[in-house]
Amino acid sequence: MLAVGGALLLLAVLSPMFGWPLDQYWLTIGFFVAMAVGFGMLAVAGDGPSKVALAAAAIGWAVRAIAFFVPAIGFLGGIANLLIVFGGLIGAVLLMSGSRGGRAGAVLLVVAMLLLVGFIYPQLIPFLPPAASAVIPGLLGAALLAAGVMLPRK
Repeated sequence: MLAVGGALLLLAVLSPMFGWPLDQYWLTIGFFVAMAVGFGMLAVAGDGPSKVALAAAAIGWAVRAIAFFVPAIGFLGGIANLLIVFGGLIGAVLLMSGSRGGRAGAVLLVVAMLLLVGFIYPQLIPFLPPAASAVIPGLLGAALLAAGVMLPRK
């Protein structure tokens, strides 16, 4: 599901460049739902602390997806972003440190989570020129696509 989320994000980024008439709204919702399901699946397959961190990230993505349909919970967006960033990054690092066979996928997931920090909190990287920060969503989509393909399946 992480690969699906990455592909949806890439479609959302590339469709305006190529003039494809794709609805950005539904691509964004699909991206959020795919990320929630993907991190939920990683949490179920994880063990110990990585399970908790990945579950927190899944909850954050789910809150962001639900907020599209229920604007009243939009105030939870800041908390959801923190859950996504910290849960995803800590979970990916723990997954990388504990992985036996799929180290390449775990490393790609860590890279994707570092890009995610710049995607969700662009104000944290003010030293980047605007043109460089415009490529972060595309790089994030590609990293998620690659990580989703490379992570081992159980």
